[in-house]
Amino acid sequence: LSTSSFPSSCGIVLRACAEILRASPPIPVQQEVSGGKGVVRTSVGLAVQYVQIYQNNVSDLLSGDAVRVGTMEAAHLGSMQVHLQGAKEVAIHCLEDVLRVLQVGERRKRVAATACNEHSSRAHTLLLFSLTQVHSGRVLRSCLHLVDLAGCEKMKQSQVEGARRAETVGINSSLLVLSKVISALVERRQHVPYHESRLTLLLRAAFGGNSRTLVLLTASLNPNQAPATLQALRFGENCCMISNKTRIATSSIEEATTAIETVLSKCKKEMDYLESTGKSKMSYFEKLNEHYNQLLRKSRELSLLKELPNG
Repeated sequence: LSTSSFPSSCGIVLRACAEILRASPPIPVQQEVSGGKGVVRTSVGLAVQYVQIYQNNVSDLLSGDAVRVGTMEAAHLGSMQVHLQGAKEVAIHCLEDVLRVLQVGERRKRVAATACNEHSSRAHTLLLFSLTQVHSGRVLRSCLHLVDLAGCEKMKQSQVEGARRAETVGINSSLLVLSKVISALVERRQHVPYHESRLTLLLRAAFGGNSRTLVLLTASLNPNQAPATLQALRFGENCCMISNKTRIATSSIEEATTAIETVLSKCKKEMDYLESTGKSKMSYFEKLNEHYNQLLRKSRELSLLKELPNG
């Protein structure tokens, strides 16, 4: 998994994945005897979700299904957490698993030819890694979001018409909201318009939240693209002026179980209501049910950990 063995053409995603797997190789729930101190419970799990934002709608690149963006208050972090309801989560054990995820997602990506770019991205894509570490009854969950933003387009240059033109409007609109969010944070305004687009809602933690954020800009050497390059550099300069507050918050297995059970209860109530009103055939009900089952599996995994003796 050494990044030195990668070809020079290899991108950030695979290099980042290799670093994660090298630093925290996934291990199943196991018991370790620690120098006469008893049994220590240890578990490390890595999972990934892959989605795209097209025309302000989120879809799963692994299943093709629509995804609902939900929010939940995380009291222990003092911030709002965003989650993807209906997005498939795939367990990762090796770099080959990541390659398979990328290959499946690549087939569903929105790409089209324009006058500026033969393979122009028509949507923003997000690859979301979730690393869960359990040690002696404490749970630490870390996330890495790798985001590929579709570039801002000028219609005169891209010469797009019809559906491509509507896509350009959608891309530019979401990037405009992102600029508004960054300006609001830089100017320390009371209201930050995160909810004006799905993109900014999903990137909420990256701008002004509990995270470390790295922004990479690409620029063209073509003199005709100088105005766009200058605009991109100014965008990056504004990003540098935002201050995030990173903090580590571990929770016990009991606390994590309680939080999951709270969300499970809310999901069950909403599903019961939809069933009682004859709306169980709706696609939203199916997504809600899938999210409920995902949470149920996590709850069972935590229950297995609780049954192991403490160190």
